[in-house]
Amino acid sequence: MEHDKLRPCPHCGGIASLKTNYAPRRQVFFVYAECEICGARGKTYRTPTDPATDTDGTKATHNNAIAAWNMRTQDAQD
Repeated sequence: MEHDKLRPCPHCGGIASLKTNYAPRRQVFFVYAECEICGARGKTYRTPTDPATDTDGTKATHNNAIAAWNMRTQDAQD
């Protein structure tokens, strides 16, 4: 499975992209995939406490969000 490319939306076929929101009180980022057309979202993952020093953990967070989205699209096609 590719961990760097998001598949089209399982609902509308639209283009999906990774979104990142920062929570200043917790000092973490939340990462998820979202369809640009219909707004469908994948599972949200939290980055490590300090993403600047834990680049492997941050990359894993992005990969997890991509894998979760792509799994949804695969299930919708079956």
